[in-house]
Amino acid sequence: MPKILVIDDDPAVCEVITDCLQEWAGTTLDCALNGMLGAQKLQQGHFDLALIDGALATVSGFQLAEIAANENTPVLLLSGHPDYNEKFHSFGYPHLAKPFSLDQLLSESKRVIAETSENIRRVKAAAARMQANTEALKAAVAESQQQLGAMRAKGT
Repeated sequence: MPKILVIDDDPAVCEVITDCLQEWAGTTLDCALNGMLGAQKLQQGHFDLALIDGALATVSGFQLAEIAANENTPVLLLSGHPDYNEKFHSFGYPHLAKPFSLDQLLSESKRVIAETSENIRRVKAAAARMQANTEALKAAVAESQQQLGAMRAKGT
């Protein structure tokens, strides 16, 4: 009997997803309409799957995916935004691009649950790659600012 958490700030999307997955016999569904609530639910209870919208305002889908993986919950990130889908792909996050068919959602959900350990490993690896990329970008910005400061100092 799978227990699934849907985290999406659009109540209509939560409703459609939960309605679809209720077709899966014995499934228990819970919904969180913002990232903060989703993070709390992930940390307070065990889920067999977290379906997470990538573009949330308060806590990003990337952060929620990492929280879920640390709680041994497999993840499927969802987004209709091309930039998010590109980031999911480039860092290796398990994801499903909106719009998707309800059959596709059901089959992917079943696959992710069947491959829980691999999914969690993949999410953790993607989060590590994303963190390394972020740190490299911060270092490059700091170096650019130092060089700019040095150039300004020479010019005065």
